Amino acid sequence: MSFKVLHILDSYLPETMNWLDALMECTQEHCEHHLASSYWINGVAVKYPKASVGIVSNYPVSRWNKLVHTSLDWIDTKKLKEYVKSKQIEILHFHFANTAIRSMGLIRELKIPILVSFYGYDYEYLVKQKPKTLDSYQQLAKLGVSFTVEGSYSKGLLIHYGIPANQIFKLHLLYPRTGFTSRLKYKTPIRIIQAASFTEKKNQLTLLESLRDDQAGKFQFLFIGEIVDKHYFNEIRLVLKSKKHHCIQIKDKHSTSTYLEQLSRQHFSVNLSKRSKMHDTEGGCPVFIKDSLALSKPVITTMHCDIPETVIHGFNGYLVDAEDSTCISDCLDQLIGLDQLTYNKLCTNALHSVQANAVNNLTGKELISIYAKCNEDCNI
Repeated sequence: MSFKVLHILDSYLPETMNWLDALMECTQEHCEHHLASSYWINGVAVKYPKASVGIVSNYPVSRWNKLVHTSLDWIDTKKLKEYVKSKQIEILHFHFANTAIRSMGLIRELKIPILVSFYGYDYEYLVKQKPKTLDSYQQLAKLGVSFTVEGSYSKGLLIHYGIPANQIFKLHLLYPRTGFTSRLKYKTPIRIIQAASFTEKKNQLTLLESLRDDQAGKFQFLFIGEIVDKHYFNEIRLVLKSKKHHCIQIKDKHSTSTYLEQLSRQHFSVNLSKRSKMHDTEGGCPVFIKDSLALSKPVITTMHCDIPETVIHGFNGYLVDAEDSTCISDCLDQLIGLDQLTYNKLCTNALHSVQANAVNNLTGKELISIYAKCNEDCNI
């Protein structure tokens, strides 16, 4: 069984969205993958066949380039139809729901399976900011489009939006990761990493605000990520001025290999996800959390979205209240008090909680099964 799949997205960013490359790699034995992007970012190499749509742009994409691209939408729609026909594409896979909404006309015309994957801001943010989004989701469902989410919480939300349960599939973004998984010597300073864009929902600010003066010297924090929200990052900078006695490093996003190497060196990972004031949320459970577990790193995180399906309090990490600085600070105190044996057990549990599914390519098998079901339903 094999499929020719055209993946449609806003911008192809293999460093920030390393999970997308991993998704295509874990299914390449059964799929011929093609890409179509609204914006091809300068300096970013593309290793898959690509449709001649979209425009070349710097990143972040300027308002002018967004305006230019909007004016070319009808041309891109025509080019995509021609590409689907000439390359005999069998499945269209949209990444982030807004890309599918923009291509509603194309979806109506094509008589092939369509899959839309939700990842984050498309769950609540778009619905709250643009009320017509909900109608668009329901229209897509009526057109026979299928959807992927990561867990039960996310699936329940789409059902609440009026999307039939039989059109929603769970796709766990879990990948085998190579890196150092042996147990580290547990001593202070305890090394903690977060790899995430600097945005309110990633909640780096609350973590930094939670650090007490008497905890200085007990931890080394490494934050890796792209500055997406400059206002939010400026708030972080202000807090950092009052945390000079703490060891805190901030670095730009890394290549996937460097990111995994940095992750391997840490004692813990942290990801205190929350719903932002503008209702931006995670898309299920962040891939960073699952990458951490795959490299034997226990995770400090929250009850947000589908995270509790992956992280179990006291087993492979700790769950805290994302808004409660005292709760977060108390959790850090708990880390200081751990002994080597307890830490080793957490690491073992972290690895075992994802290892079997990652090594056996659960994600690849799930996606191929979803493609097959979409294809079967389209031919009925």
